[in-house]
Amino acid sequence: MEAAKQNAVTPAMRKVVENVRNYIILRDKAFAELLIWVPTDIDLESPYYGYATRSKTYVSRKFLEELTLPQQAAVIVHEVMHVVCQHVNAMRRGHYHPLLANIAQDALINEAIGQQSWLQLVEGCVRFREWVKGSNRPWEQWTWQQVYWWLLENLPRTNKPQPGAIPVDPSYFPPEMRGSKSGERLQGPTPFQPDLDLSSDEDGEGGAERHTDEVQERVWQQRLQRALQGDKPGGLLRSIAPLLPSAQTPWRQVLRKALQKALTRRRVEDWTRPGRRTLAKVVPYFEPAQVPPPSLPVVTVVFDTSGSIDDETLKVFAAEVEQIRRQYQAEVYLLGCDAAVHGETRIRNDGRSLWQHLQTRPNLLKGGGGTDFRPALQRAAELGSRLCIYFTDLEGTFGELPRKSMRVVWAATTDIQPPFGEVVRIGG
Repeated sequence: MEAAKQNAVTPAMRKVVENVRNYIILRDKAFAELLIWVPTDIDLESPYYGYATRSKTYVSRKFLEELTLPQQAAVIVHEVMHVVCQHVNAMRRGHYHPLLANIAQDALINEAIGQQSWLQLVEGCVRFREWVKGSNRPWEQWTWQQVYWWLLENLPRTNKPQPGAIPVDPSYFPPEMRGSKSGERLQGPTPFQPDLDLSSDEDGEGGAERHTDEVQERVWQQRLQRALQGDKPGGLLRSIAPLLPSAQTPWRQVLRKALQKALTRRRVEDWTRPGRRTLAKVVPYFEPAQVPPPSLPVVTVVFDTSGSIDDETLKVFAAEVEQIRRQYQAEVYLLGCDAAVHGETRIRNDGRSLWQHLQTRPNLLKGGGGTDFRPALQRAAELGSRLCIYFTDLEGTFGELPRKSMRVVWAATTDIQPPFGEVVRIGG
């Protein structure tokens, strides 16, 4: 079947696609650096102008026969942006309604394309200003996820099938928004034509071996940074820059780096022993020997017990801390705290892992009420901690850092920005 479809595509059709891509390359060389990594194929059976998969774009017979050159260029740029922003990967990972998420992504991409005089949007396409109404924030300040949740909460809901109505399973709504009736629909301004294929599983990167999502997204970040450096003021990439996913280092790597930096045992001087250079007579004077410190570095791990902690996330987090603890032979204290410290234990080298210690001390993870970070930070300072890792949602009272020499890493489950310390977004 696939071979038959390919045989139906004529050289003249492929020439049209090649001409459109050349038009884009000539008009915006910075965007061309991304375009060369995303092939465009022809799917004559598609009812839409175009669509994107994880790593490819497709155009249809309607694209070839009905659109002008600027409109064709806008369609290909639009679909390439889905690949560049890794929207298929993001939607596979999250519990998103596929049509509604696609609308949110298209609304922002089309606004960016609309800033370019050499591109022409197809009539009736999704526009941010038509779907998101009543907000004073310009489209450049939104992520597609924010648009998605705005639509989910603000679009009219109906139980009657209407043109353009989007069927939504109640499980896509937060619990407080779920209705009691089945068959609910969201009513948008216009019918929507989806342009993402989430089922495709073709190899990316021009037939090379498949990358994991995480690696592929970092590869695209590197390509984007190079392309943005060569873009001119008012260029296409500048206009879509707000839509591009921010470069995020995996949280495990950030946490590991912070732990390694804090736990490296700095050697101290021993004036009772001569140093190597003195013994080798490299210097004509006495230099003290450099020896390991007499005590192990102290690390305090605090668990905010005012809210629920997902066991699977907590288990992975504990495994990361445990791995570095064993490598650097640190002395670790575990604290449980909400508005006050209500549990403390010292991890001994008894062969049990950090997770096993937590399992035997369930009181460390039980609590309630509000959150005050000051008691746990003060206790960590009293223990002489070189590093304090605070597992929390960052919703609470911060105060001031009790000891400047103590490094604080917030292992956070939200996007709140604390007044001090380094933030590691757990689960991102």
